[in-house]
Amino acid sequence: MSFAKAHNYPWRQVTPGTYIQDYDSWQSVQAIWNNVDREGRRLHMLASCIEIQSNITDLESRLRSAWLAARYFHPGLAIELGEYYKAYRVPTAEELEAWVNDTFIMPACANAEEFQKQHLSTSPDSHLHWFPKTKQLLFTAHHTLFDATALWLFWGAYLDLVISPKIVTFGDEWKNLPLARDDLLGLPKYPSLAGNVKGLSMITNALKPDAIELPTLNTTTNSDGQVVPNGRSRNEFLRLALSAEQSTAIIQACKRRGTSITAAFFTAISLTCQKIQREYGSAGRYAIGFHNFDSRPWFPRELASTVNAGNDPHAMIPFTVDLDGKSFEDIAKITDENFKSIRADFGNDPAGLDAVSHMLKGLLNLDGPIATFPGFTSFGVADRVIKTAYHDEVGGWIKIEDSYHWIQNMVKGMNAVCVYNWKGRMYLGGCFNEAYHTKEMFHRLFRDSFDLILHTFNLGPMGPSSVL
Repeated sequence: MSFAKAHNYPWRQVTPGTYIQDYDSWQSVQAIWNNVDREGRRLHMLASCIEIQSNITDLESRLRSAWLAARYFHPGLAIELGEYYKAYRVPTAEELEAWVNDTFIMPACANAEEFQKQHLSTSPDSHLHWFPKTKQLLFTAHHTLFDATALWLFWGAYLDLVISPKIVTFGDEWKNLPLARDDLLGLPKYPSLAGNVKGLSMITNALKPDAIELPTLNTTTNSDGQVVPNGRSRNEFLRLALSAEQSTAIIQACKRRGTSITAAFFTAISLTCQKIQREYGSAGRYAIGFHNFDSRPWFPRELASTVNAGNDPHAMIPFTVDLDGKSFEDIAKITDENFKSIRADFGNDPAGLDAVSHMLKGLLNLDGPIATFPGFTSFGVADRVIKTAYHDEVGGWIKIEDSYHWIQNMVKGMNAVCVYNWKGRMYLGGCFNEAYHTKEMFHRLFRDSFDLILHTFNLGPMGPSSVL
């Protein structure tokens, strides 16, 4: 793949110390989600939490100082989101102090989980929350600014600054502002004819009328055919973890069958969701989702592993799998081939990624009906991206005990499910709106999906699991 030398989306200085960057095709999609709904919720917020242990005596002070230093090395943390562009302002000393006071927060809540359910800010800006009793750090920002990999890369860079403090002087940090995904992939300012044809083909092939849905509960249907909740929206989260032994067994079984873990879990979630839907009426035939994949492997080598805070560089391609009359193995094979062909196709030529993004803006109408089939993605192996232990030269240390990501304030009945591996254990995580779905339903969705994979691979019944 060749990369364009000229940037179509540069950071432009508009006044002394103020820089703006127009949204590229993918960021323009995410920008439409940067809205406050009728209940006052800032939609599509991303959250990442780590639980740490440390022997550092002045830990809180170090955490706060590192947050300030992180803004210098990763100024995307302080990007402001506008309607058509992102903006960054080089701060004065007073503005920098005010920024730290406003964004490094110690909530009154006992832990990060309770805070996320009830006390979310309506601001799309980056915030870091410290819960000293539980030793949890919670980072929140709008999804426009980060993806899952970027969150883990951020934690690694941030904890490096905690364990090895740096003195910084602001003024030239704007040079570290993130580049646009479309520029890094060498895409044109506007999609080519071939790109539009490619994008339109992918969109139309993914649209099917008989779609699988996760049934909504405690809802009614209005005269416009839209599902309306009977209660107020409330964030809820659930994780289910397998034992290390069964996690390893699933990985080995997937390798023997030549099937990716992502495809196996998408298949299990799809079949389980279809089974649950059938219990509430007729079940759909098609699993319609998005292939969320990391475009960093296609970036120039020196940029592929950087934090790039302030830019979500992943790609989202719609696809459909027909479940009718197919076995688990058949569906997993089709799904795996689908994922591989999408990545290979766009890896060889990114044309069409921009066209797909522009077309999605018309489909993702926040006021229209919302699909409730889980938005599925794989985060991969977390501790391959982020170190789990940090040490200084005088014996100080920080260890990460736990880590997870959520999407908060889902639109209406939308929900998201992820699979990832952390310290040898496989996790299914989900976030949803309790006005539409229950925690019991998601617990069943996860447990039955694990059971289905274990049964299909002849790995016995599900052993002890952890609900987190």
